Amino acid sequence: MSLEKTYHYLSEEKRAAIMTLAREGFSGTHIARHCGVSEATVSREFSRQFPKSIPLKERRQRYEASAACTRYRKKSDYSARSDHLVRRSEHPVRA
Repeated sequence: MSLEKTYHYLSEEKRAAIMTLAREGFSGTHIARHCGVSEATVSREFSRQFPKSIPLKERRQRYEASAACTRYRKKSDYSARSDHLVRRSEHPVRA
């Protein structure tokens, strides 16, 4: 039995559900239970898109699932390129 936790990215469908429920005024707890994720995950989704100076209630209303998905894709593309470059540098081409 492994005690190690695995990390799963939110799907576009879950992000859309978070956005819809937030705009309907549901609490972070309700949204998390409905989507099957932790409350911290929902809170981080709202925090990543806006500066901390914007109140949480406003962040929930302004949250855009499509923007979150786009940001994730760009980040994962960059990460994949970086991993590729690291792997290549570990095995230099011999002349």
